[in-house]
Amino acid sequence: MTIADERTSRRVYRARRGQVAYGYSVGIVCLEYYLPFIPGDVGNASTYDFPVLYREVKGATFDAIIVRQDPDMVPLIVEAAQELVRQGAKAVTSDCGYFGAYQREVAEAVPVPVFLSSLMQVPLILSMLGPGKKVAALVANGGSLSTRVLERIGIHDMSRIVFRGLEDKPEFRRTVLDECGTLDADAVEPRASTRRSERSCSSAATCRPTRPRCRRRPGYPSSTGSASSTTSTSPSRRSRTPASSDPLSRS
Repeated sequence: MTIADERTSRRVYRARRGQVAYGYSVGIVCLEYYLPFIPGDVGNASTYDFPVLYREVKGATFDAIIVRQDPDMVPLIVEAAQELVRQGAKAVTSDCGYFGAYQREVAEAVPVPVFLSSLMQVPLILSMLGPGKKVAALVANGGSLSTRVLERIGIHDMSRIVFRGLEDKPEFRRTVLDECGTLDADAVEPRASTRRSERSCSSAATCRPTRPRCRRRPGYPSSTGSASSTTSTSPSRRSRTPASSDPLSRS
């Protein structure tokens, strides 16, 4: 932590008790998950050009977070976010959009900006489109995308959003939902991303941007964008701008 001294133009560094390292821009709350996180994935530190800090939430399994959005997980997720802030994180996000079910509690508990689900961008995207146009959102498990998740992240009107789950795609399900421990990126891309994106937009003629939500889908924005004849608004590869200069760093 650097404090500017206007009287001497010197930089004064002060330690914070309990903090073991410095310089982190973003803290990431993580699922307890058995999955290889390849470059481009939120769970792979090489994705970023700035330092990030991870904190796994014990008990935050696929069933607890993605399927049930278990309310009993609130204190554990809040504690993980608070620890990230204690270690110097200037903003807090997550490695799974279903953590959006806990957005309100975490945002209230920490003094830095919190954005736990990529679907928080949907209202902004809709504001840039004409009133008759829709957003197509690809999600990991469409059957468990509850109103609890959506309302907690500020989505109350679903009439202009077309949700499509990837749970019926064999390779995606084997890797992401069944946690087999391996990822065949070439198999996941055409089967999960391209075809499902095409179907999402063909079923809604006014559909425009495709907003992939699952953060386990790194590196496929070009295929989803070309398949739907739209601009892919969300590369799974995260922003490479440090939080100190990013307007969302707000920390």
